[in-house]
Amino acid sequence: MIVEAHDATLRAVRGIALDKAGHFEKAYGSNSLRAAITAACLKCRMCQVAMIRDCPDLQCPLHRTRPYQNVNPEDAEPLRGEAEVIEHDETTTSL
Repeated sequence: MIVEAHDATLRAVRGIALDKAGHFEKAYGSNSLRAAITAACLKCRMCQVAMIRDCPDLQCPLHRTRPYQNVNPEDAEPLRGEAEVIEHDETTTSL
């Protein structure tokens, strides 16, 4: 049943965005989380890169990890659990 669903999805993707089919093939044929996220976003947003990049669904658990983001690292909020980088003040003296 799962294989048939994957085949149906691949046929549909090949019909609308042949260049994106490789993402689905990789997602279905490996344990790649990145490929799975990319395929999920492509499926959700009809294989439209601009729709993924500008995705308005802030409630989606994949929103922060979606592909095709034009994120400036300085503007990005750190993920929970990431260590904060503390700037070293060179004017401070150490003992």
